[in-house]
Amino acid sequence: MEEILGRKFICKADQVEFYYKAGYDYVPVWPRYKMEKGNLKDTTLPYPITDWESFYKYRWLKPDEISYKEIEDSCRVLPDGMMLIAQDGGPFETMEALLGYSNLCYLLSDDPDLIKAVAEKVFELYHTRLLYR
Repeated sequence: MEEILGRKFICKADQVEFYYKAGYDYVPVWPRYKMEKGNLKDTTLPYPITDWESFYKYRWLKPDEISYKEIEDSCRVLPDGMMLIAQDGGPFETMEALLGYSNLCYLLSDDPDLIKAVAEKVFELYHTRLLYR
């Protein structure tokens, strides 16, 4: 990015400028939020949901904990002819981050009701991120 911009990347406006100079007609953006997840890079760290007990203890996001600042900042500097594409990991990626891939696979057979409950919460979260403002 810095080679195309000719300077250091500092803020979201720099990302918009990079995509514009690189010839794109869109800029990927996403809402920001902090959510306890497992770690695909360090599989020794636990995933937050492993069973019904951990599901009930898990602290799910509230709508006001989601920040749309990056999207708003990008809109302010978006050149004519460019669009924003809202991106984020999909529902499967979120479920995998909460359960871990192996546990997700096992639970599909061992406890499909738990998978359904997690999926419902994840889809509720996606619905909230898309519609809350």
